[in-house]
Amino acid sequence: MVLHASKILGNNKTRFVDSNTEMYDDNQQTHKPNSFTENQHNPTETDNSQFGLSNFSSLISFPSQDKLDLSNAPPWAHILDRRQKEMAQTMAAQETELKSQQGKLKLFQKLIDENHALKSQLAEANAQIRTLKSQQQLNVTPEDTANNLPDQDILLTGTCESQHALSTEEWEKRKLEIKTKKNLQQKNDEAQQLKQFHQLDQHQMQRNQRSKATPTSYVKITGKNLPAKKKTISQPPTEKMINWAHHLLTPATDNTTYTFVYMGSPRRTLHSEIRKALRLVGIAQERVIDIQFPAHGVVGLLIHSSYEKELRDLLHQAKLSPKDDFNPISATTIGDPTLLTNLTKVERAKEAKTIYQERMFTMCSRMPKKHLGIAILRHFTSLPSNDTHYINTEYWTRFQEKHPKPTSRHLLYPTHIIHKDNYLSF
Repeated sequence: MVLHASKILGNNKTRFVDSNTEMYDDNQQTHKPNSFTENQHNPTETDNSQFGLSNFSSLISFPSQDKLDLSNAPPWAHILDRRQKEMAQTMAAQETELKSQQGKLKLFQKLIDENHALKSQLAEANAQIRTLKSQQQLNVTPEDTANNLPDQDILLTGTCESQHALSTEEWEKRKLEIKTKKNLQQKNDEAQQLKQFHQLDQHQMQRNQRSKATPTSYVKITGKNLPAKKKTISQPPTEKMINWAHHLLTPATDNTTYTFVYMGSPRRTLHSEIRKALRLVGIAQERVIDIQFPAHGVVGLLIHSSYEKELRDLLHQAKLSPKDDFNPISATTIGDPTLLTNLTKVERAKEAKTIYQERMFTMCSRMPKKHLGIAILRHFTSLPSNDTHYINTEYWTRFQEKHPKPTSRHLLYPTHIIHKDNYLSF
């Protein structure tokens, strides 16, 4: 159908008939089948064995695209023209693929021929080798055979027939000497082993006697595994060390007061992280007594009043501003959703004050240095009742009950006697 349409489009004197797509020439009025149709109806005229690339490419001949004028053609003519172009592209691709396959077939045929040739050459070479071996066996002379064979006398008699071999008497004497030396060596080895066993027994007995006389202590055993002591090089003391020594040896003043410095913190953090941050800005860790988190986003530093000015100067140098307006007993410090829902503002303020006092009491009770906890609690209980850091005196009573005054039964040595004036006054 595509071929007939191409003929119609290539001839200006053609006309189009119904949907049967039969096309006739106006001059001849006869049907013109193409070469492809003739080859289909006459397969006997084509030699399949000789069917090559030229026959395959000449099956269908397409008219030149320059002669087509589709400006006034119906839509189906455009479709046929597009299909004709697609078929031309397909045929070109198939022609290229056929050329590639033919090249591969030629290469395979060449390899097969070479393989056959090599096999034939190998068979000829094997035949020649067999012929040469048979000829070599036939041409062997008695002289060659005698020269090539090993010495039968040497193989049969061994070294006894050598001119350098010992006589029978000498050989018997030699064997006796060897046996005597072997026995002597064996006796020496046994004597040496007995001597070693005896020495081991003596060492074991001495070790047991020493262990019974002076038992080894744990200090001696661990001292053997200790690494060698390194020689320490004394360095000049730093400014912080000098300040620490000065503070330690300076007599205490009558003004033993403590205060809080509050700082802002954007998130929850650990005490160790706060300590690290304070160390980075130059604050002495030993001067900060305790770190508290009284409310969300607030960090409280408990210090001695004598260190407050230096601490504020260091914070100012680090561009940090203390929160001086923070109230630890304010109702805004409560963050528990349950308390926020169930308590009023006055009740929340009362609860915040209780939480603050309990926190201070727990801190003073757990202080490693008991005298420091006593001094801190005594200071905050002595503040005015309207002070935001005031602690009720009932906590002082609880502290005394929890840490009673030591009696003589608790004292182990006379040097540990504590004077009444230096401890709590009941």
